[in-house]
Amino acid sequence: VTANATAGEVRVNANTNFGGTTSSLFVSNTAARVGIGGIVNPQTALHIQGAVYSTGDVTAFYTSDERLKKDVVRIEDPLEKVRWLNGVEFTWDNEKISQLENVGPKPERDIGLIAQEVEKVFPHAVTERDDGYKAVDYSKLVPVLIEAIKELSYRLNIVEAELEDKYRSSSR
Repeated sequence: VTANATAGEVRVNANTNFGGTTSSLFVSNTAARVGIGGIVNPQTALHIQGAVYSTGDVTAFYTSDERLKKDVVRIEDPLEKVRWLNGVEFTWDNEKISQLENVGPKPERDIGLIAQEVEKVFPHAVTERDDGYKAVDYSKLVPVLIEAIKELSYRLNIVEAELEDKYRSSSR
């Protein structure tokens, strides 16, 4: 443990049981920032390198105020884009996952999407991690799903109106 009262900083370094790697915690009281896992210059209030696990609820919000956005347009052809995605059930390869630094153990069976498929339709919803593996930001797919549902609702209203018209004309 090292402390620098003048700078308002505390650093904790420790060797772990995971191949002798060093973990660290950096706290800056003056900047009100915490860095974990080798982050010594945190850019946000909490900056973590590695996977995060919680035994309790995690609440997060994503800034979405219209005053911060420019060139806003509706998502084109959302239903067609959703058709390109395949929801899948799968088994994680925990042997490979255990070799990765920033990914923790996964449940045996899981559901999700294939990042490479998502990337073809929504490249901004996929990121490539430092280890070369791809990850999906599922929250970025929510607006597309909302627009796809609205499109289906619109189409259903048209079909219902046509059926009602046919029913009225046949009952005369």
